[in-house]
Amino acid sequence: MEIHLGEFDLSKVTTNFKTEALREILKLHFTDSKTRISDDMLQLVAEVIRTLTMEAVLRAGRQATMEKQSQIQLEHVEKILPQLMLDFI
Repeated sequence: MEIHLGEFDLSKVTTNFKTEALREILKLHFTDSKTRISDDMLQLVAEVIRTLTMEAVLRAGRQATMEKQSQIQLEHVEKILPQLMLDFI
């Protein structure tokens, strides 16, 4: 993953997650086959994932900037991931 920080404009960033894909992923963890998930709940899950994704990009960008680099690399994401996961628990 490479993002050029000089060109990065958060207001132009969009993330979309396919709700049917999310539904199928969630169904993998249901223990009762009769369990259903509403469309409203899918939208909420998609928003949480979108927020987590945006926060990861912002933190990785900050990490890259602190290291005086103009691109976000996988190593930047790896460095911010532990704290990000703790913050979202």
